[in-house]
Amino acid sequence: MTRSTHLRTVSSTAANAVVDSHVERLGHELALVERQLTGYSRRTGAYTGHGTVEEVEPAAGRYRDALMAERDRILTRIGLLSAMRTAVLHPAFGARAPQQSAAPRAA
Repeated sequence: MTRSTHLRTVSSTAANAVVDSHVERLGHELALVERQLTGYSRRTGAYTGHGTVEEVEPAAGRYRDALMAERDRILTRIGLLSAMRTAVLHPAFGARAPQQSAAPRAA
């Protein structure tokens, strides 16, 4: 392994860790949004065995529209981060375009 290959491997590992942590956080946010969109039940009470369960209805109206927009935003971010991860894992996809000189071309 050459020095440049080693550095690329180390930097891609660090970049993947950052991307993975963002995707994980967005996954948690998406789960919460989905839960509010579909409704859920939760146990209330200060101690185990209380037995009271509260049903939370699915979101409706403008709040549902806002949640749907948030859901779309989260899915878009996850897609973007997945594409970034692919570019880091596969250097051919993330290769830079050839550098052009700053000198003006003759017409």
